[in-house]
Amino acid sequence: MEALAKRSTFPECFSPGNLEEVPEAATVAALDNRSWTMTMDEQLVLWASARPEDWQLGGKAHVYLWGSGQQGQLADIGSSALVPTLASSLVQADQVICGQNCTFLIQISGTVLSFGEGSYGRLGHGNSDDLSIPTVVTALQGYVVTQIATSCGSDGHSLALTDSGEAFSWGDGDYGKLGHGNSERQRRPRLIEIFQGEEVVQVSISWCLSACLKSVTA
Repeated sequence: MEALAKRSTFPECFSPGNLEEVPEAATVAALDNRSWTMTMDEQLVLWASARPEDWQLGGKAHVYLWGSGQQGQLADIGSSALVPTLASSLVQADQVICGQNCTFLIQISGTVLSFGEGSYGRLGHGNSDDLSIPTVVTALQGYVVTQIATSCGSDGHSLALTDSGEAFSWGDGDYGKLGHGNSERQRRPRLIEIFQGEEVVQVSISWCLSACLKSVTA
């Protein structure tokens, strides 16, 4: 797998031994595309076009939500659901994160969508509007987000972690919990500058505080 990922030479144990010539009839049969199904063809195209960093679990996933949806946090399900209910508008889902009256979705591509209560800018769209339609957080576009932590039971703030180790924060800034050296509210994700040039590997949030785990090289 390392040789595939780095596109380097295969180890000697993978080198073929003495190869026998394949009869022409067998070669022709192997090239006969009529024996392939459409699903097989689609998989071959996927394998041929995907880069090593794209080889990840990416099968079809369904998101189920339930509980209160008064602020739109249940997306297309409505104002409430008493049992787990399929949210058909949430596609290509990799992770779903529930916060204080809001919901975040990380797609397989690392794109982040948010919906629900928008007060204090907790949805990251530059305003305080409630949303019932899952909407891409544009300030995080261009990054592959791998984790989101969001507060429950407070005025609402969140942290996002990217695959390259950057940490972003947004929402209510009381007590300096956004990490920008002040208590100002941020309605869009903002890079936490103190970690620039460092590699953050985990983010966490409580009611009035935030935490990051940073990699340290020996």
